[in-house]
Amino acid sequence: MKKYFVILIVVIFVCNALLANEELLQKFLQKNEKITTFKANFEQRNYWTESDIEHFSFGNLYTKDDKIKLEFYYPEPQTMLGTENDLRFYFPEKKQLLIQDWSYWQNFINPKLLAKEYIDFCELQSTDKYRNVTIFTFKPTEVMSDFSELVIQFSNQDSLIEVIEYMDNYDNEVGFKFTNKVINEEIPDSTFMLEIPENVSVVDQRTAQDK
Repeated sequence: MKKYFVILIVVIFVCNALLANEELLQKFLQKNEKITTFKANFEQRNYWTESDIEHFSFGNLYTKDDKIKLEFYYPEPQTMLGTENDLRFYFPEKKQLLIQDWSYWQNFINPKLLAKEYIDFCELQSTDKYRNVTIFTFKPTEVMSDFSELVIQFSNQDSLIEVIEYMDNYDNEVGFKFTNKVINEEIPDSTFMLEIPENVSVVDQRTAQDK
C-alpha cells in the first residue's frame, strides 16, 4: 500500500510540474501574440551534421501581419521577402531574383505567428529556467514532420523571443538569435517591397495560376 501511495505522490508532483510549465509558457506566448510589428537584428546559425560545417549569417528582420522580410548583410547581401502573394529571394551580387509560391511556413520565425499558430503543432517536452531566460524544448507533431526538435528561448525581462532553434530529421540545425528588438512601432508598407534593377535575371517558379 505504501508503494502505491508513493507512486501516486510522484504522479501528482509530475502533473503539477507539467501544468506549471504550461502556464508559464502561456504567459510568454500571450505577450508575443499581441505583437503587431517586430524588427530586430539577427544572427543565423546553420550546422550540417554530416559534413560538420557551421555557417553564420547576419541581418535585419522585419515582420508585420503575415509579411516578413530578412535583409542579410553578411557574408553577402541578399533579401528574403514573404507576403501573402509569394516568396521572393533577391541576390544583388548575382543580379538574380527568385520567386516561389507562398508557403505557410515562410513566417515561422515571425514571433507573433510562432506564438499564435505554429506552436500548436508542437508538444512541450521540457522547461529550463535561468536567471535571464526561460528555455522551452518541443517535439513537433506530424504536421511539422520535417523537424525533430524545436527550442525557443524567452527573455525573463520582456517575455520576447531571444532565440529560436530547430533540428531536422537529419540532425541538421538552424538557429536565429535576436538582438535590439523593437515591437509595435510603425513599419511602412514600403519596407515589404523590393526595388529590382532592370538588368536582374528573374527566375519565376510559381505555379501558373499564381503568376
